[in-house]
Amino acid sequence: MNSRILIILTLLCLPLADVSALEVGDKAPALKIDTWISGPACDPSKPDGKTIYIVEFWATWCPPCKQTIPFLNRLYDRLQETNVVLVSVTYEDEALVRSFVQRMDMKYRVAIDPSRQSTASYMGENRGIPYAFVVDKDGIVLWKGHPLAGLDRVIDQVLAGSFDPKMAARKEKIEEQLQKTLASRDYEKALALTDELIAIDDKVIDYYQLKISLLTETGKAQGIKPIYKIMLSVFSDSAEDLNALAWQACTAPLELRDLTIAQDAIHKAVGLSNRKDASILNTLARLQYALGLLDSAITAQKEALGLSRDAQEKEAIEETLKYYQTALELRREEMKAYKGSK
Repeated sequence: MNSRILIILTLLCLPLADVSALEVGDKAPALKIDTWISGPACDPSKPDGKTIYIVEFWATWCPPCKQTIPFLNRLYDRLQETNVVLVSVTYEDEALVRSFVQRMDMKYRVAIDPSRQSTASYMGENRGIPYAFVVDKDGIVLWKGHPLAGLDRVIDQVLAGSFDPKMAARKEKIEEQLQKTLASRDYEKALALTDELIAIDDKVIDYYQLKISLLTETGKAQGIKPIYKIMLSVFSDSAEDLNALAWQACTAPLELRDLTIAQDAIHKAVGLSNRKDASILNTLARLQYALGLLDSAITAQKEALGLSRDAQEKEAIEETLKYYQTALELRREEMKAYKGSK
């Protein structure tokens, strides 16, 4: 199975063999917490009629959890003036978690549940993390899923009073069908189900990325570039999604690249992020490298390096910077050799 399809399958769906103990509409269980690493204690099972909770389960060893942290930090920043509380629960050693939280600059509340009682009451046999639950002001579960699969939009809708639980349930049912269809490698049917999901909610970038992978799998790659244009319009106000689009349009196989779309998307993302996001600047540098603007690529990559706080990301950015610098040196040597041969 295509690796991108496997990634999207993880993002959109529950693990095939596992079922979450909590369902949408259930009352939220109590959080059994041993230690609160950051923020005051709280409990979604004791609603106050005004507080909305996001309860996420994660672990320091989990790469997808690590990738989700910048998103959750941005969400936390955006929700500062609202009545939403974001809590991340792990079961690991306190010293390890404290060090990790500090290194990753996790801004939201972090709690440790070493007995895994909270994990069991919320997650059941589901071991797929990161995984989040949205609990409303009355203590009822409104939504569950991977944080990157629409959590921010759900919260916005809940705060605006426009969240539609019936539509959310319909999406979940189609996503479950899609999961089974992908597992059976019926990519034509999966493509139809993906189109259904886009028709219901066109603001989920993972649906478009999955569609792109499915078009490749079904021999319909000629339909991919028009999707880039749709994505550029749909995600015009989302720096994170525009960044993902720019990277895809810039680094796809040659026949599927669209540098014009990549340029439009990344410059919008840079503007929306006020040039303060390491990942976005890394993509900007990649585009500039593709355009032959090596000096600009090196400048942007240095900015990205300065903004990155994650050691693994820093290492990757630094290696790429060295690559760009080597390319610039070699280009200068080639130019000298070319002029000398005349």
